Amino acid sequence: MTNFKGKNNFNLTRFIYNQRLNYKANALKDIKTKDNIKDFNFIELTQYGRIDSKMYSIEPKTKHITKVGTVGSEASALKFVCEAFSKVEKHFRFATTNGLISLNETYLTNLVAYRGWTDPHFMYQKHMTKMIDAYNTVYLPTSGYEIDSVTDYANLFVNFQERMSDKYPITYSAWQRSKMSSPFTSGLYIDVAGLDISNDSLKEEFFLNSPNFNFYLSTVRNNGFYVSKNAPFILCADINSAPMKVHMSNDSYSYADLLNVNEPFNVDNHYFTRCYTHDLGYLKEYIFQGYKKYIKTFFVKEEKNYCSNNKLSVKLIFKENIDYDQYNNLIDFNLLIKLYINIRNIEENHVFGKADVARIVKNAKDQTKYFDKANIIGYVNEQFRSTYKDKPGGFNDMRKYYAERKRRKDDISDT
Repeated sequence: MTNFKGKNNFNLTRFIYNQRLNYKANALKDIKTKDNIKDFNFIELTQYGRIDSKMYSIEPKTKHITKVGTVGSEASALKFVCEAFSKVEKHFRFATTNGLISLNETYLTNLVAYRGWTDPHFMYQKHMTKMIDAYNTVYLPTSGYEIDSVTDYANLFVNFQERMSDKYPITYSAWQRSKMSSPFTSGLYIDVAGLDISNDSLKEEFFLNSPNFNFYLSTVRNNGFYVSKNAPFILCADINSAPMKVHMSNDSYSYADLLNVNEPFNVDNHYFTRCYTHDLGYLKEYIFQGYKKYIKTFFVKEEKNYCSNNKLSVKLIFKENIDYDQYNNLIDFNLLIKLYINIRNIEENHVFGKADVARIVKNAKDQTKYFDKANIIGYVNEQFRSTYKDKPGGFNDMRKYYAERKRRKDDISDT
């Protein structure tokens, strides 16, 4: 009989809640060595591998993504992650050959990579296709605004983002750090079972109750991997561990070049790049593609007038389509950067007031005289990044909360 019955398809919310608490409290309580078991649903760990130490959104460079060594596996990951996982596989093969572990386990006899790196650009494209469809077919027809030009269409994106809120981001960098993205876009994660993460009984059956589970935990730990507490079949590269550092230094770069102790994800190295470099290009492209789709459906509007004899006349006005050259002339950098800053502010839950937003817009426009677009977009994102350390729910926020709780407790004790 299973001890953990949590599933997302239960109708009773209270039952699910209690079962999740039961799993969290008891699933791994008998494990002696837990230092590589991590709860990736806890504060900034939810974005592990998708943000750097300065909390910029990042993505791995695809030229360093390679296949995991498993024969027949289609899974991929960053090169050093694949090398570390190959050592895990080798150790399992040695153990099975020499009869050191059970040979009858579904997933923990011969370790196989079922899932690895997921292309974030492909996921973002699917997300934005849904967002554009919602904008064109749901929001605009009911907004009460007239769309007479592509500039009208573009400017209303801010109103649309207000409606969607920070839960459904538009920009690529905000999407990558959101729940809409996936930890697997980092290139640091490997799934060795492909099970339903929401089904606690499957975790118990195939992993927690397996006689090979402790061997599995120690093997992956010795090769530089974390194990997800909520999904023990998901491994994540611990890039600060000694074994993983060895695999990183096996590349043509020294470890010191790849990783700085104070910056776990040093995006200046050859593995990662910051996502905001794609933001303006994607925003401009999706506005153009979205407008083209919109015009195909809403290509005509009615202009109603009353004549002198009080008769109603209706004139049909056909909206003119535009090509990309015309679009470039209409949506210039100044309009796009203003739109971008306002959208980013909504995605960050209005971290800046109207006056501060206007200041950032003005500074960004002024910089066009002296700097290129890359520097300007970097300036804009630095303004938002500087506010992350004080955001609710983060590590600093939790630290302040516990410090204040301790202070109050001490005050009561003194009293």
